[in-house]
Amino acid sequence: MDPKSIISTYKDYLNDRNTDGLLEIITDTMVFIDSSGHTIMGKQACMDAWESFCRLFPDYHHVFEEVVNTGDKVYVRGHSTCSDTRVEGPVLWSAKIKGERVDEWRVHKDTEENRVMLGLSKK
Repeated sequence: MDPKSIISTYKDYLNDRNTDGLLEIITDTMVFIDSSGHTIMGKQACMDAWESFCRLFPDYHHVFEEVVNTGDKVYVRGHSTCSDTRVEGPVLWSAKIKGERVDEWRVHKDTEENRVMLGLSKK
């Protein structure tokens, strides 16, 4: 699979709460970095964090509007939907792909500076 397809599948697994799929599509060395820089390292720690997040925000979903691929990196502009407005709204994501798996998933605030840095359009 190409990196864009891998990230699309990853998003679908996240949105569907498909833990079996997620376990297959992330590396053992997976790193998650939130928009404030908080880092979670390792497959099991990332899965534990995602499951906790899903319990807190059961209707949270990613929506991709633009996906750009450069080598083993993928950059995404989109938004999240959720009944809890604390985690809803525009967002940017970046990912590193290792083989055919996601090795890093990073959340960025949707700012002009970040869009330029990631090579994404203005909206």
